[in-house]
Amino acid sequence: MSRVAVCICTCGRPAGLRRILDALSRIDHDGDLVVVVVDNHPDRSGLAVCAELSGAYRWQLLAAHEPARGISQARNRAMNLALEQDVAFIACLDDDEWPEPRWLSELLRVQAATGADAVGGPVCPSFVEAPPAWVEEGGYFDPPNSADGAPVRLTATGNFLVRATRAAELGPEPFDTGLSALGGEDTHFFHRLHRRGCKMAWARHAVAYEEIAPGRVTMEWLKERWRRYGSTAVHVDRMVYKGPAAAARRLGRTAAYLGFVLTVVCLAGLGIGPRHRAWVRLSYGLGRIDGHRGRLKAYYQQPGRP
Repeated sequence: MSRVAVCICTCGRPAGLRRILDALSRIDHDGDLVVVVVDNHPDRSGLAVCAELSGAYRWQLLAAHEPARGISQARNRAMNLALEQDVAFIACLDDDEWPEPRWLSELLRVQAATGADAVGGPVCPSFVEAPPAWVEEGGYFDPPNSADGAPVRLTATGNFLVRATRAAELGPEPFDTGLSALGGEDTHFFHRLHRRGCKMAWARHAVAYEEIAPGRVTMEWLKERWRRYGSTAVHVDRMVYKGPAAAARRLGRTAAYLGFVLTVVCLAGLGIGPRHRAWVRLSYGLGRIDGHRGRLKAYYQQPGRP
């Protein structure tokens, strides 16, 4: 079985890192695996967790500190360290996630069955406190519902596997450091792979879970998050797909989406669930307008960032 690296970037979440490392020690995998942890926090608390576990850990555990602050900088360091380990595949998880035992075997199964260069899996919410009914009804944290093995366009790095050779094609900075404060570096990464003809597929049963803190289940937080999604979607698309045809396509998508939102708003009625869905969708549309206008917000430099 091919050698695999699992990359985790962490920043000030030692408890979360310990949880994900514990979960990785119990996955169903008989092959060769190295876990790469990059700590991006000045206190290096993630390195302390790795040092504590390394002696008796099931897998090879490689930990490093990345002093340059930024999510792209940390992801680049992790990806480059993984490539140095002579691996065939690189998988990624976030430090507020943890995988099911079948997680990696399912990613590898779908990759072998489809021949895909990159395979993504669902990240399911795990709420710290029971959320309001309108949150669950709206499905704001639900993963995509694609069929197992279906071709997809991946956009997020919270749960995916990629051929090491395809990742290496993007050079020493596969994640754009100019997007560290804005977000969207993961979408940019997948757009670049797509332009290179990278085949992508969905592993429905490669499940990871994400901790959802109470502060994230408010309408204000969701509106801010979806506005960021809209602005970075347009901004990243502009970075990768240039020319008049691409610009016209972006504007057409924004216009069509806003038309859809206006219809939803008109039909929203008085129910709290429909009203909330209308507000979130409107926030995404306003974010797309922000992206067209170049009005981008450095979300990742703010306290309590979404």
